[in-house]
This record gives sequence, structure tokens and C-alpha cells, in this order.
Amino acid sequence: MKQKWKTHKLSELTDKIGSGATPRGGKEAYLDDSAISLIRSQNVLDFSFSIDGLAHISDEQAFELRNVTIEEEDVLLNITGDSVARVCKVPKHILPARVNQHVAIVRANKEKLSPDFLKYFLLNPFNKKQLLGLASSGATRNALTKAMIEDFEIIAPNLPTQTRIAAILSALDNKIELNLRMNQTLEAMAQAIYKEWFVKFNFPGAEPNHEYSVNNLPEGWSKKSIDSIITIQNGFAFKSSDFFDTGFNGVIKIKNISGNVIETENVQYISKEVASKLDERFKIKSGDLLIAMTGAEVGKVGFVPNTNKELWLNQRVGSFKEKISGAKLFSYLVLSTPEYQKVLQDSASGSAQPNISASEIQRIETLIPESKKIEQFGLIINPLFEKILENLNQNQTLMRLRDNLLPRLMSGRIEVN
Repeated sequence: MKQKWKTHKLSELTDKIGSGATPRGGKEAYLDDSAISLIRSQNVLDFSFSIDGLAHISDEQAFELRNVTIEEEDVLLNITGDSVARVCKVPKHILPARVNQHVAIVRANKEKLSPDFLKYFLLNPFNKKQLLGLASSGATRNALTKAMIEDFEIIAPNLPTQTRIAAILSALDNKIELNLRMNQTLEAMAQAIYKEWFVKFNFPGAEPNHEYSVNNLPEGWSKKSIDSIITIQNGFAFKSSDFFDTGFNGVIKIKNISGNVIETENVQYISKEVASKLDERFKIKSGDLLIAMTGAEVGKVGFVPNTNKELWLNQRVGSFKEKISGAKLFSYLVLSTPEYQKVLQDSASGSAQPNISASEIQRIETLIPESKKIEQFGLIINPLFEKILENLNQNQTLMRLRDNLLPRLMSGRIEVN
């Protein structure tokens, strides 16, 4: 099979390679919402598209960027900065959309090249390394030019074989995406129950048809700081020399908190000797709730999926410790809301980068019911979060399988009939 694969310049198999521009008018050019999205580098992740920070522009601005209109099946490639060479396809529901100058559209000629094969080819670790090498060859900052992308060599079989290879990898990614959507639904259910109980006061045992007001709360309820139900455990200050790229004892850092999930695969490791000297309070278990306490991700919270790894807490990452059963889930549903994410970010201080301390997190106030109500609430929503963790665990397995298959399929080492 490998002998049948041919080498082409990317420009020979594509209909378009080009990036956009920043709309004129500064911040005023961006809208809170509109029919037309503007995709920036922060939206382009490897394998997936993020709606976090998705910008919107007016029809007039979109017209000026009409030469970088995204079409369905387009592959997006980050071309500058720390996120250079990240690759994904644009979801259909984001369209119509344009890209700014930090993102390139790579549009496959579908008579010669499968768009999904193109995406996975660029995501292949070997090719990713090549792109990063090109990007770092500039004098100032990481950047891929149009000429670099056009001249980048792609090795591909015939179109039917491309389609079959892409279908195998897409099936895994589709299942991962399905699990993520299921988790969004489960979390929305948990948030709806939280709102019924703790916002609308429609909870088991509430007085029928009673209109509770701010000054007429249910018995045992009051607005107080969350340290009445949880404490925050700071992480351990490891030395840079403690870290290795392989091992069994992984360390969770701020970068591992993403999208209300703790990513446990791409971690650094410490030796058994270092781990053996650590206090058990720094150990992380499946289902733990962690919070970022420094940097751009400050205030972000996420759950640790089910894992067999030994995991430890790095400094500037906090772990929630319950004083009441169910308090961890209750705290998550409070602090993950946009309202309390803003409270956390506003509480952060620091000139170089935002920081928030454990005591500052614990001082945040919210409406807290009597202990029995939190325990009762926890029993009801715990099965929802158990299913969420199960799906996260399955996704970790699927991603390992995909990442293992990808370079073998994309190089022809595994034949696809």
C-alpha cells in the first residue's frame, strides 16, 4: 500500500489557502451576537472547535472579509503565536463565519483530497512537528506563512483510501463528541435541579405556594461564605527538576483544567522517590473538584475523570474538600456559573498575572441551605455526575486509541481495505 502513496505540495490538492484580517474599528467592531461569527486562534483547538470567546461581526464587516468566508468542510489552521499549528474543522452550526489574520482556511479540492484526511494529516504528530519547525524559523515570533503552507508536502493514497482512513478516525472523534454533548445535557439537568431548589425554592419540603423573598428565606438558609461547607487545599510546590515526561505519578497543573474537565493524559510526572515523600493531602482522586488559582484560567473549575494514574496536586491548583456530603457538587454548580466565574476573576489580584488565594475562594458568599438539604441534593444529582465521569473516562480511552492509530493510518503502516 505504501508504494501507492504519492507526494504533493498542499497547493496542488487544495482550492484555497488563506487567512483573514482583524475588522476595522477596534473593540467596537465586535458584537455581542450576530449571525456571522469571527473565528480566532483561541477557537481552534487540536481535533475540536471551542466556542469560548467566539466573536461576532456585523454584515458590513463580514462583507469586507468576504474573501475568507468559511465553507462547510474547511480545515482551520492556526498560523501565529503559541497556538500555531493547531488544527480542526469548523462545525456546521458555527456558519456563516469568517477568520481573522491568525487563522488560515485550508480548503481541500474534494476531487483529489478528503477534507477529513487533510485534517488528520496535519494532526499527525510527525507533520505537526514539521509545521512547528517551520513556524519557529522566523526572526520574531512563531508564524506560518501562506507560502510555507502551500509548499508543505502531503503524502496521500488515492481518494477512496483517504476516505476509508478518515472514516475510522472520524468514528472515534464522533463518539468523543457524542459523549461531550451527553455530558452537557447531564450538567444542564443538574443545573436545572439546582435552580429549582436554590433559586426558585421549589425543593422537597418547601411550603406549598409560599413566595419566599430575600428576607424570608426557608428555615436554616442564609447567605454566607462557602467555607461553611468546603475548604480549599493548595497544591505542592514542586521543583522544575522534579518533572519528567514519562512515569506513573502524574502532576495536575493549571494547563490541565479545560472546559470544566481535568485533562489527565498530557501531564508531567514525578519519580516514585519524590511521590513517596508527599503528604496524602496533595493526592488527587477520581471525582475530585479542582480550581485554577493563577493565570488566564483563574477561577476555572473541573472534575477529575476516572483514572488509574497516581495523580498529585501542583501549586496554584486548589482541591475542594467537603465539610458536608454533597458540598463539592453544590459548590461546582455555583462556581461554574458565569456570575460566579466573574466573581472569582474579579477577586483575583496581581500585576503580572491574576492570582486568587484559597482564603479568597472560601470567602465567596452564596445562598447556602441547611446541611441536610445539601446532602439530599447531592444524593439526587450524584448519579448524573457519575455518568459524566464515566463518559469522560471513556473519552480518555477513545483519545488514546485515536492517537495511537492516527500516525499508523496516516503513514500507511496499517492497511485499510
